[in-house]
Amino acid sequence: MNDLPRCTSKLRNEIRELHTSRGRRDSGTFLVEGPHACDELASSSANVLHVVLRDDASQHARTVASVFAERGVTVLATGARDMERMSDMTTPQDVLAVVEIPQPRQCGDRIILLDGISDPGNLGTIIRTAAWFGFNDVVLLEGSADPFAPKVVRSSVGALLHVNVKRDATLDTIPSIIRDVPLIAAATRGGQPPQALRGLASCCIVVGSEAHGVRAELLEQCSIHITIPGSDSVESLNASIAAAILMYEAR
Repeated sequence: MNDLPRCTSKLRNEIRELHTSRGRRDSGTFLVEGPHACDELASSSANVLHVVLRDDASQHARTVASVFAERGVTVLATGARDMERMSDMTTPQDVLAVVEIPQPRQCGDRIILLDGISDPGNLGTIIRTAAWFGFNDVVLLEGSADPFAPKVVRSSVGALLHVNVKRDATLDTIPSIIRDVPLIAAATRGGQPPQALRGLASCCIVVGSEAHGVRAELLEQCSIHITIPGSDSVESLNASIAAAILMYEAR
């Protein structure tokens, strides 16, 4: 990877804008950082627009960048200080990619519906867990974190690239997004045990925030309520843990 063209100041500024939700929405792109994440990116069907490689990049990063170059993706070089300006991470990585946000497709029959999951780390973990348990569709109601924010991308450990994500759903649009699939809510009390999910051919698991749970209007639309048993010593279970338990049982 010698004699690469240099990353321009214009592109550097555009990449910095991808740290913001508005920048991602305006450009229709998001940022993937690091050799491991870019390795995952190479195994996905995502449309990669640019790859930027630091001058003193590791051999792993150079190998990953060469895979994209062989596919016709523009690979650019940059110095350590400029990479630091473009990176969202405390310790900047030695390779990053600008990726087109994929258009969502129609959901299948194993879905996670998230109501008010605003913590990026929790959202990324749920997306990663959904991919592991074969829930290939993640639907986000308004008020949830941006799934293409850098912290979500990192927390998902590449799973975001393999899962269909539909964001900004509303209570009114749920019937058109989730068709002929029973809605099953994680409820704080009064629901059936998680084992009730076993054997279901299709389901949409609905998980709310730790602070507020699933909103009342959505709970009314759910045909089954599930309550995870536990002690009374803590107020609530972490949302990503609750989602993982229910996906495991449904799996």
